[in-house]
Amino acid sequence: MAIPFVYNLRSVTNRPVSTATTAVGIGLTVAIFIGALALAEGFRASLITTGSPDNAIASFERALELDPSFAMAHEYLGIGYLHQGDPVRAEQELTKTLPVLERLTEQERWKILGDYSFLRRDFDRAIVHYRLLKTLRPTDPAPSLNLAQCYVAKLNFDSALAETQAALKIEPAASPRNNLAEIYLLKNDIPNALKTASEIVKADPDNSRGLENLGWAYLFSGKKAEARDTFERMINFGGDAESRARAALADIAMSSGRYKEAAQELEAGMVVDRRMGNLFAAEKKRVALLSAGPSKSHSAEKGDAEPPARDPQLVLLEGLYYGRAKQRAGLARDYDRLLAAIKNNPVPTLQSFHEMLHAVLERVDGNSAGSIAAAKRALEIENSTLAWQVLAESYASAGQTSDAIPSYERVLARAAERSQSYDSPSYHEVVETQYRLGCLLQDSGDNAKARTYLEQFLQSWSHPDGNLDLYNDAKARLRRLTASELPVGIPTPAI
Repeated sequence: MAIPFVYNLRSVTNRPVSTATTAVGIGLTVAIFIGALALAEGFRASLITTGSPDNAIASFERALELDPSFAMAHEYLGIGYLHQGDPVRAEQELTKTLPVLERLTEQERWKILGDYSFLRRDFDRAIVHYRLLKTLRPTDPAPSLNLAQCYVAKLNFDSALAETQAALKIEPAASPRNNLAEIYLLKNDIPNALKTASEIVKADPDNSRGLENLGWAYLFSGKKAEARDTFERMINFGGDAESRARAALADIAMSSGRYKEAAQELEAGMVVDRRMGNLFAAEKKRVALLSAGPSKSHSAEKGDAEPPARDPQLVLLEGLYYGRAKQRAGLARDYDRLLAAIKNNPVPTLQSFHEMLHAVLERVDGNSAGSIAAAKRALEIENSTLAWQVLAESYASAGQTSDAIPSYERVLARAAERSQSYDSPSYHEVVETQYRLGCLLQDSGDNAKARTYLEQFLQSWSHPDGNLDLYNDAKARLRRLTASELPVGIPTPAI
C-alpha cells in the first residue's frame, strides 16, 4: 500500500541502550557500544526534532561502518528505508539479518521475521510473528502498530484501527496518532482524519507526517487550496518530506488537468530521491511522469532508457502505463516479470498484481471476455480499489456499460482509499473516474447522474492546460446535456 509501514520508533531506542550497557559488562567491542548509542541517539533525535527517518538512517549507517555484523542495526536501517518509501533497500537490509537469527533473542527473531514477511507482502505470516511478539512485549505499543499495518495492507481497516487504538492506550505519542489519522483517511472517515491530523500539527507544526495527513484530509474535505499550502510547507523540510510533498503536489496538479506543472513537481521530486539514494521513490515518480498528460509519449522515450523497475509494485505500475499507451511489448515484459516474482514469492498481493496486468494484456489483444475474467480473479484475490478500476475499465472496453457503471461507483465510494492505492498518490484517478462515469451514464441515458459527475470533473479541471481531450469532451458533453434539458426554441447557454 501507498501508506508507509510505520513503526513506533521511540520504542526501539530502549533496546540498543540496554544492549550497549550489557556490551560493556561482557566485553564486547567498543564499536558495538558506540554503534548502539548511535542507533539510540539517531532515532531519538530524528523523532523528537523532525519526525523524519533521515537522521536515524545516517546514524545506523555509521553504526554499521563500525560493526557490519550488527544484526539489529541492519533491521532498524531497513525500517528507516521503509519509512522513506524504499521497500527494495529495506528488504536488502533485513535479508542480511537472516543468517544470524539463531544468535539473537527470541524477541529480536520475531521482530525481524515479522518485518521480513511484511516486506515480502506475506501479511498473514507477518501477523503470526507480530502476535507472538505482542505476547512477549505486552507493554510495548510497537507490535500492535505492526499488526495494524498488516491489517491495513490486507484492507481490513477496522482491525487496523483497533490495534492502533490499543497501541495509543500504551503510549499516546504522535507516531501512532499519525497512523490513526492515516487509517481514518483510508476508511473514508474524513472528519476524524482531519481532526486527528490537525491536533498533531497544532502540537508540533513541524511534524511532517502530520502535515501530510492534514493535506490529504483537507483535499477530501474539498479544501484544495489548504491542501496545496500544507504540502508546500513540507517542501521546506527537504529530504523524504520534500519527496512526498512533491508527489502530492504533482497529484493535485494532475487532478486539475495541469500536467506541465505536475511534470515539474515530479522531476524536482526525482532529484530529491536520487540525492537520498531512494531509487524506489524516484522510479515511482518516473512511472507517474510517463502518464503526465500530453507529454507522455516524450516521457516514454526517456523512460525506455531507464533501468527496469525492480519492485513488483513498480512493475505493476509500469505495466499499467504500457497498457494505457497500447505498448504491448513493454506490457508483456512486465506481465512475465510478475509471473517470475510469483514463482519466488506466491503471496496473494503479487497474484492480484499479475491478474491485473493479465486483464490489461487481454484487453490490448482485444479479448474482452479474457480481460473481464482476469480482472475478476484479481479482485477475488485482493479487494483493492485499483482492481475494481481495472475491472471497470475491462467492462467499459467490452461495451458492458451496465456492469462498468457500478464498478466505477465502487471506486468512488472508496475514493480516499483509491487515492492511496499502489499508484499513490492518485487523487487524479478519482477525478478522472468522475469523467469516465459521467460519460457512461450519459451514454446509457441517465442524464441527471451524468451531469453531476461531469460537473464535478469540470470543477476540478477549472483551469487545465490548453487543448486537453478530456476537458474538451467533458465540456461538449455538458453542453449537449444542457441543450437536451431546455425547452425547444431556447438557445443553449455557454459553458
